[in-house]
Amino acid sequence: MVCINRAVVLGLVGAIVLAAAAGCSASSDDVTSDGANIVEKECGAYSPQFDKIRRLVEPLNGRMGSYAMTLHNTMSAEPLLRGPQIFGKMADLIAEAEEEVRFQTWRWDNDGEPAKIILAGIKRLEERRRTTGAGKPPVVVRMLINKIAFSPSDQMTQLGKRIEDLKLDPKLVDIQLAEFVAVQAGANHAKTLIVDSKKAVLTGTNASSDNAGPPPIYWDAGYLLEGEVARGLHNDFAGGWADGEMWNCGSQRESQGSTDPTLNEMEANPCRSKPKPIGQVDVKIPAEQAAGLSCVPIMIVGHKERTSLLVSDDNENAQTKRSRACSRSPRNASASKRRI
Repeated sequence: MVCINRAVVLGLVGAIVLAAAAGCSASSDDVTSDGANIVEKECGAYSPQFDKIRRLVEPLNGRMGSYAMTLHNTMSAEPLLRGPQIFGKMADLIAEAEEEVRFQTWRWDNDGEPAKIILAGIKRLEERRRTTGAGKPPVVVRMLINKIAFSPSDQMTQLGKRIEDLKLDPKLVDIQLAEFVAVQAGANHAKTLIVDSKKAVLTGTNASSDNAGPPPIYWDAGYLLEGEVARGLHNDFAGGWADGEMWNCGSQRESQGSTDPTLNEMEANPCRSKPKPIGQVDVKIPAEQAAGLSCVPIMIVGHKERTSLLVSDDNENAQTKRSRACSRSPRNASASKRRI
């Protein structure tokens, strides 16, 4: 199982782990759903554990977040290990983009090696488009950077400077920057790259200096994914982008903005604006486009709204309710409540 703050991706093995961690098994009375055996119908194999997790999560769709059950996928047999390999693969995918790139990270160090690798991939994209993209619209590259209390106050100014230093032709590559300003515990902890809604890299690795190596500090891993899962991760990114703040000032230092009390904080700040929504895509790939993809069930749960530090009983998710139900049962009388 690979978990990120705004998206959770579950493979069959991960579902087994999470089902076991839930503390008790789901019964037919817990959650009902049409197509409860969707994996069996589409893939010819049935995992009870995977289906239990799917039935717990599916009712949250549109209420606590977005849900997608994807089937036609491929996943790299070997993981990408540590920062240089992970960000190297990301840079290669960026350089080959045809229409759009979506990149998000919890931490971004402008002077770090991972940042240099990603930006070099964007420059390679421009160079390729100069020779192969004549007459085509520019590739839109959106970068969503999380901001928390200890993030550099000028991280977007510094990123804007790095982008300007690339001297990109906007007719070839259109860079759009946004900052996800954390509210209480509602940070954007996702670390994904999605290219053309076809390929994606999902990782636990931040684009930070401590993930440069050698010597390596962390044993983080990433996976190259292709198929419907990339479309689902595109939709998750769209949710984070909608909660972000567009950065409009490039390398300029952020001003204090207007003191007009009738304006909200973003309206008063010329450097920031509400991003234009990114359109959602249909996760399911038509059968004629699924050639070469295996049947690898991957579940995606993406939060479309910020997570409050305190979760009320009115908004607790199915896993929390399940945990409470288990804790009240005689065999789990000592179990404690869990919120995820």
